[in-house]
Amino acid sequence: MLTDGPVEVPPGARDLGGAEFERAWETARRHRRFTRHRTGPLPEGSLVTGTVTVAPWGSGRTGLVVDIDRPGRAFVDMGQLPPRAEDWPPVGTVTGFEVVQTHFAVRPERPDLEIRLRPTAVPPPGGPWPRRGPR
Repeated sequence: MLTDGPVEVPPGARDLGGAEFERAWETARRHRRFTRHRTGPLPEGSLVTGTVTVAPWGSGRTGLVVDIDRPGRAFVDMGQLPPRAEDWPPVGTVTGFEVVQTHFAVRPERPDLEIRLRPTAVPPPGGPWPRRGPR
């Protein structure tokens, strides 16, 4: 923000070193559009049933998009899935998930809800994914 006059340094302020500033700036930049929600209709820790709809970049890369029959985009990061791509749930799998994070992007042109999930039960390698009841 531009000012018309001199900028005063607040009491108790301290100078940051280059690496410390870069770390703080990167954190602020990553979270600039998101507000976390631990309450509301889908707080962190909620259990939901979802259907794997797509592996956007193929199985074993990035993660999976899941339809949980609610507004927003639900996604499972690859770090929450088995290490071997062949053990990931295939498209069409219906199973249980836990809400890990819920972010609401504050954009004037289009609010955007993003829901990060993790599977609640992972089968042994090569085994079928546990099926949840109807939603």
